[in-house]
Amino acid sequence: MEKFISYGLLLFCFSCSQEDPQVNYSERISNSNISGSRNSLSFSRVLQEPLLFDCDDSFDLVAGQTIVVGEVKFSSTAEEIQVTFITEVGWHLRATHLFIGPENEIPLNNAGNPQIGQFTFQAAHSPPTTAFTYTINRGQLEYDNELDCLSGIAIAAHAEAVLIDEAGDIIQEETAWGLGNKEFPGKRWGWYFSGCLSAMQPSVEISADEAICDGETTTLTFSFSGTAPFKLVYTDPKGNENEVVTSNAMHHVTVSEGGTYTVVSFEDSQSCISPDLNGFLDISVKSLPQVLSFSSSNEVICTSDDDLSNDEVELTVVLSGAAPFAGEINGEPFASEDVNYSFTASSGIFSIESLIDANGCSATDLGDEIEIIEECEDEGDSEENEEDDDQGGNGDEDEDNGEDDDEDNGEGDDCHHEHDYYNDYCRTHTSAFASDEFRSTCFREYGFNRWGWTNRIYEGSYSWDVYADAGGCDPYWGVVIGSIAVNYFDGTATISYYLNDSNMSWGALNAYIGYTPLPIAHGYPTIAPRRYPHHSDGCSTTTFSCPGLDGGPIYIIAHAEVILED
Repeated sequence: MEKFISYGLLLFCFSCSQEDPQVNYSERISNSNISGSRNSLSFSRVLQEPLLFDCDDSFDLVAGQTIVVGEVKFSSTAEEIQVTFITEVGWHLRATHLFIGPENEIPLNNAGNPQIGQFTFQAAHSPPTTAFTYTINRGQLEYDNELDCLSGIAIAAHAEAVLIDEAGDIIQEETAWGLGNKEFPGKRWGWYFSGCLSAMQPSVEISADEAICDGETTTLTFSFSGTAPFKLVYTDPKGNENEVVTSNAMHHVTVSEGGTYTVVSFEDSQSCISPDLNGFLDISVKSLPQVLSFSSSNEVICTSDDDLSNDEVELTVVLSGAAPFAGEINGEPFASEDVNYSFTASSGIFSIESLIDANGCSATDLGDEIEIIEECEDEGDSEENEEDDDQGGNGDEDEDNGEDDDEDNGEGDDCHHEHDYYNDYCRTHTSAFASDEFRSTCFREYGFNRWGWTNRIYEGSYSWDVYADAGGCDPYWGVVIGSIAVNYFDGTATISYYLNDSNMSWGALNAYIGYTPLPIAHGYPTIAPRRYPHHSDGCSTTTFSCPGLDGGPIYIIAHAEVILED
């Protein structure tokens, strides 16, 4: 079925229509009371109606007024128009001439006959050829915004056609014209195309943030031009094909996977296929920066010491990711040109609160916090304390590794019941851990700088002593202030605390029951009692229970704060 376009004047439009099948000019001649076969035609008139053609359509090349010897094919992109002469078997082109431009500028003599020697484009073909293409820049032609086309365009396609036999001899010579929709006004026969050549070509462009951070997403944006609706096929980085049909000028897809996204095909509602897809995009996913370690040169300082060299410590951060880095520690900004960053500080609790690398990616694991405590010996007691240090009872081995335990117990880990030089806190508070002689492992075995034990058990019943001030994890230097009873049956573990002395009471109780030797906080092992999952402040209860275990081996850490009554 033919379609006709009218803008109030006769316009012959080369555009795109999926609904209209390609119409053969021979059929058009037949439908116009012009009789004859494909290769031998007789006619009385040429169709004058505007005709609608497919995107890359072709039209008969008619020789000797009645013989179809090939075709004239029109195709175009957003920048160019191509006109191609193609012959049928046996026929060849010895010369071609092409005019394209305003209709009133077609070279005609006074009699109205075409002057092919003055056509815009012409070429001689020696030896004769079977196909030849002319390419015209669209910018040379006038564009009509109202009609959305190249208006008033006339195209006259002329050829000298020869028929060559199997021996290579020319056995017939004819003048040929592309069968257009208009005849020249003079008495010489010939046709030309006149009308409006569509300037709207379908195209697709793809855009997105080409670098994203692990765990983030970006939006692929496909931008379309042409006549809606559009049909798009693209592949994702895994090679999966995705088909989109939309009437919108843009299509958005949220993605998180890195790799190449490629446009496979694109066409508009007129079945116009984009000649230049230009549609691929590489998205890279950047790894997140990490805090590999956050450590200090010492976790105890003494700002009242005459030797001021001990009033600050150095804290070191080791990072991974793309340098340089920027972030915050305790609300203060810091910047580092490489993966190592150091600074000095006095007492306090320090934590890395944010970290961004050169890719703009933010760390999600910022490591554990560090606590630097201020702890000074009383004047006159240093000699006795040094003696305790040498024997493994105190000194560095009793420090709480900068964890929350120090906040709860003050200097309790450095207090000894047999000494008489305690301050008021030491006289009333001390820290204690439970130990099984055959099942316990000292915290120092895991790289921590303080005493205390983790205990590995199987299902059964156990009774362990609770030691206060056992510096160096040596029970000899500690004091047994109580005991715990452990029962582990049918996937449930229970810990109960008992005191030996009525002059004592429990302060805070902290217990850990789990499958790893030490609790995990922020992805790292910790020994800070306040990070244990079971707590009791003021000791309203002295029993902890953990159900849901698998019956296999588990680890138990039992910590207690003991209050000494006056």
